[in-house]
Amino acid sequence: MKKDKRSMIVEAAVKLFVKHGFDKTSTANISRKAGVATGTLFVHFKSKEELIGSIYNETKRDMLESIRHDISDRDTLEQIIRKSCRNGIFWGLENYDKIRFVFQVKSSPYVSLASREMQKEDRHYRKLLRSGSRQKILKKLPPDYIMDVLTSHVSASVDYLVSNKSKDHKLVDLFVDSIWDSIRY
Repeated sequence: MKKDKRSMIVEAAVKLFVKHGFDKTSTANISRKAGVATGTLFVHFKSKEELIGSIYNETKRDMLESIRHDISDRDTLEQIIRKSCRNGIFWGLENYDKIRFVFQVKSSPYVSLASREMQKEDRHYRKLLRSGSRQKILKKLPPDYIMDVLTSHVSASVDYLVSNKSKDHKLVDLFVDSIWDSIRY
């Protein structure tokens, strides 16, 4: 199946941003790697900043859909966190460049390009974590810190599994246990 030009640009941009960083990746390099004219990139994205923001929001939306895949309203906070982490690890294994891109944006000035929708989603999770702390299910820590702990553990788990060429479900379950143990009350 032939990819459309926008998809080719996005794929090339993610690979180059992850490999070389935002500042050392030009739109000309992205266009060249995608096999399209530079003008074609600007038909789809007005600027490099818009390209980064669009990719971030689309990727984070896809990641969040995967993370929430089998979570129901009946799940406990522990089940939600465990499922979210497990799903996040497996999504990261299937989308390694994309998860690295998301974490790269998160620690850059480009994080401000996150859409209101993505910011709202983050607020929802923080509210859930705050509630868990009040109920003494989670350690009494700031929700932002707990979010960072969760995402850092997921990222470290993915990096470990990728570097060891493993998708061992038992090891993933051990990592999820460790993640849960690090935040539970």
